[in-house]
Amino acid sequence: MKILMAGDTHGDGSHVRYLLQVAQREGCDRIFVLGDFGYWEHMNEGINFLDRANLNANLKNIPIYFLDGNHDKTSLLLEKYGWTAETGDGEGFLMVRPYVRYSPRGHQWEWGGKQFISLGGAYSVDKESRLEREAKTGKPESLWFPEEEMTNEEMEEILDRAAPETVDVMLAHDKPRSSTPGWNRKEFVECFANQERLERAIEVLRPSYYFHGHLHYRYTEVRFNEEGKQRFRLEGLDCNTQDQTSFLLNDAAAPQQSWYVFDTENPEVSEVSASFEIALPPGMELS
Repeated sequence: MKILMAGDTHGDGSHVRYLLQVAQREGCDRIFVLGDFGYWEHMNEGINFLDRANLNANLKNIPIYFLDGNHDKTSLLLEKYGWTAETGDGEGFLMVRPYVRYSPRGHQWEWGGKQFISLGGAYSVDKESRLEREAKTGKPESLWFPEEEMTNEEMEEILDRAAPETVDVMLAHDKPRSSTPGWNRKEFVECFANQERLERAIEVLRPSYYFHGHLHYRYTEVRFNEEGKQRFRLEGLDCNTQDQTSFLLNDAAAPQQSWYVFDTENPEVSEVSASFEIALPPGMELS
């Protein structure tokens, strides 16, 4: 099974169409957006985005899955599509639209023989400016959402449900604390608590692969065990604004910053591009 992992789409319908074209070209049968998808069903533009994404995914017959980022209104999402027989799809995903499905925090599932878990949320470094804009419009919780981060209690609940070392692939919005991208726009003390929760999830669940968005920056980290074998691979993906969606798909020079093809049958076949970082950060070498 091939899955097109995608960074933040931010409600950008043209970028979603681009991702669907890439998924079709690469032989992927689904797309997974790693947060900041554009779930804003409290606004007309958010409803229109979801409807268009569903229509285009239907035309390609490629469903779109997403986890929540700090700029998705998760409370409304759960309120409208919470755990009922009507909203579930049989795999534990919530059906926001027939071809658009949400993976809640802590949800675990199996695809192609690999065990996955999704962990959403992050801290908004632009929180204050968003709150100021909300105050001017008189529409609280329209641009910033109090539920944006996981809590310590929420993470402990998730880890209590998940047996140690049972996860192959961890999908998140935020970076773990120990990762060291070459450019980090989230290196603020306010961001560290959520990153440390994800670090704890890695320590307990010990995945082999970790994918995230949020930083709007493409990087790769590979960590090895004492025998020199790959133990853990992290892929941070760029977002819609940096990946030039206007490039022709048959252009070999087109950037591939916002997406990554993960093949569950051959997860090691993807080459790490020379333009991407490879780093072995200090500490947290997994054995």
